[in-house]
Parts: sequence; structure tokens; C-alpha cells
Amino acid sequence: MNYLSYIEHAIRQTKRPIQFLVSGETQAQEVLLKQIIRKAYSENHTLLVIDDTKDSIGVVEKLTSEGYSVINGLSGMFIFNPFNITTFTNTSKLRELLGTFQMTEKGQQKVVAYLSFIQHMQLLKGESTNLTLSVLAKEYSTYESVVRKLDDMVRGGIINNDEMYFLLSKYSELSSIGADLEDIFPLLQPFVEEISMKPIEKELQKSAVVLQTGKLGRDQNLKQMVIQLLKFGIDEDSKFNTVIYIDSGNGRREELHYLCTEFCSSVTLNILSKDIFTAPSSMLPEILNRSEIKIYGRHNMSSAGLLENELGEVYVQKSTYNETLDRRIASNKPWDVLLGRNKTQGYQTLAPVKEALYSKELLSTLKSNQIILDMYGRKIMTTL
Repeated sequence: MNYLSYIEHAIRQTKRPIQFLVSGETQAQEVLLKQIIRKAYSENHTLLVIDDTKDSIGVVEKLTSEGYSVINGLSGMFIFNPFNITTFTNTSKLRELLGTFQMTEKGQQKVVAYLSFIQHMQLLKGESTNLTLSVLAKEYSTYESVVRKLDDMVRGGIINNDEMYFLLSKYSELSSIGADLEDIFPLLQPFVEEISMKPIEKELQKSAVVLQTGKLGRDQNLKQMVIQLLKFGIDEDSKFNTVIYIDSGNGRREELHYLCTEFCSSVTLNILSKDIFTAPSSMLPEILNRSEIKIYGRHNMSSAGLLENELGEVYVQKSTYNETLDRRIASNKPWDVLLGRNKTQGYQTLAPVKEALYSKELLSTLKSNQIILDMYGRKIMTTL
């Protein structure tokens, strides 16, 4: 039984989606990527690929060869509307997003108060309180536009003059944070979902969204923003059933850690990394714990040491043998030598000691077709 058959057997036994992690220089990266794409396509899953590598590994070609139509995530797609704070959960998501841009707690509170005020204005007019970026930018971005809106409400008998002056003074108090909020509009615009443009689920079938975050370089805030919006969108209506994360084995991997800890269990997250052990040690346990099946290839010596610790130890019981020769002439007569009476032999079984299951020296010299397979805690060395 080869390792893929072994994995398939384990999956059939569990009867639920399995999440993979592959780390190191190994042919399993290529083989498993094709298998995950093929399986997702056969099950009509909408696929999300987050490619955090600087140089493309040909993932688009693999997707199209299986039949997927590919959507470039960075060219603009509608993910989630963070300004719809009609629920407490959505308010929390907006605050989390603002925190990514280093907005203080006080600033976050001011933004929520500002948007709540605009919702109140919308409610007075009898319009939807589901705010969008276009409503904020076109109808509430300037003092003059708000004055015209309030004048219209006075003429329509919705409010009186005293109420108008009260609302205008409140807007003046709260709108100062509006300018700070508008500063991030250009970054959000390609990704923020407008109500009238929400993608139909049927249109996303047999589609794969490829988000090449590696092209964003060191722009950590923008990377984190896009990943957060994706995660929020998946929480809302589960557009994506299967997610593949690919990295080149460097960087802090905050986005990967975020996905591992925040994605709900219904989303299958598969991680293909050139070296997952370069991630910060504080994040590594939560990243590794996300996957049920882990496949490790060759790592450099520093990462191999960490992998050695991750794979654990076993008790090894060793025996010793010693032989003492009697060099005295009287004890080395031919008959004594023949019968072995000129020496004393001793055998001893030592107490069990712990040793690495797989040493770092071995892990740093694995061939490309050799892997360590960790499946539900059972670890075996096999070949592809």
C-alpha cells in the first residue's frame, strides 16, 4: 500500500473532510496539490487559493487543467461589507478590521458612533440601514451634503428645525473621524461587497479564486485586510468550501496563523509550505494543530531540529557486551583457549532511554521521494 492509498483509507474511516499540511522539499507538494484540486472539483467546491509565494508555482495551470475557471482575487472581487453594523457580530468585525490599520480603541469607538449616527439618519428617511461604501462616500462625506439631506427632511415634514439643528451639531461632533475612515476607502473598494452586486452562488460553482498575496511584498496591513475580509465573507455565507494556502517558507505568517485560528471547522484549510518551521514559535503549535494529516520532507538543519522535537521521542532499550581476557600464560593453554576458559564474557541490558523518533540528521538528508507521514499522531517514514 503506497502512502496515498493509506491516506485514502484513513479518510474513508473518518467520513469527514481532512485537512493537510505539507512542509519541506518533497514531491508530495506537487502530488497533493493536484489531488486536493481534483477532489474539490469533483465535489463542486468553490476553491480559494492563497498564494504567498513570490514566484508562481503554476497553480493557475493546475486549476484550469482540472476544469476550474480562475478568478484573480487581487483584481477586485466582492467579499464582505464591513460597514453593515446592524448586528453586534458585524460591529466586532469592523473593529477588528480597524485594528489592522492601527486605529486606537478610542478611534474605533468613534467610528462605530459615527456609523450609528448615519444609520439613524437613514432610518429617519425610511431608507435601508445597511450602509455601504458608496452611501458613505457620496451622501455623508461632506458637511454640505448632510445639510441638504436634513433640509429635504425638514421640507418633507420628517423632522422640524430644532431636530435638524440637533442632528447637524451631532454630525459636526462625530464627522471628524469620518475623514480618517475615508482614508482607507481606496484600499477597501475592490473588495467590499455592495448589496446590489452580491455574487450569486451558482456563478461561483466550478470557480477558483486565486489570491496572490506574495505580490503584495511586505505590505502587511494590506495582506491582513484582504485575509480578514475573506474570512468575514466566508463566515457570512460560506462561499468557499476548500482553501489552499501556499507559501515559500519565509516571513512571519501572521495571515496563516489568523486563518488557522479563526476559520470555522466547516472550511477545509490545506497548507503547503516550503518550510513551516520558520514561522514564529509562538504561532507554530496552533498552525500545526489545524491539520489532521501532516507530511514532512527534507528541511535544513535548524528546521530539522524543530521537526525532530515535533515528531517526538521513543524509549529505546539497549544491551551491552564486554569481554575480559586472561593474559596469564597458565590460563592460555591450547585446551583453555579452545574451550574459552581464558576469558570472561558479560552481557547487560540497560535501562530504557529516550531517543528522537527521527533524528535531525536524517530529516535534513531525506530524498525528494522520502517523507515522514504524521497521521493522527501515528508517524511513519515512507516513499512516494
